[in-house]
Amino acid sequence: MEGNQCVIKADLPGIDPKDLEVSVIGNHLTIKGERKARHEQQERDYLQREVRYGSFARTLPLPKGVKADNVKASYRDGVLEIAIPCPPP
Repeated sequence: MEGNQCVIKADLPGIDPKDLEVSVIGNHLTIKGERKARHEQQERDYLQREVRYGSFARTLPLPKGVKADNVKASYRDGVLEIAIPCPPP
């Protein structure tokens, strides 16, 4: 909690923001994404190629009364930050 907001931060280095999906359904926040990474190194006698990929999804419960229209998300320097105004107690 930061003031009257719930703030969720997720470290997602190397993930393109276009490969992320954030949704609120009822009182659940879901973060889905896909990691795609390629590395290629050419040497004189060989070629080394690595490809890492995979999808993920996390669902977190939210306080009752949260309105999905008020959720704000930003992605900067590999960190996804989601700010959600919390209803009064």
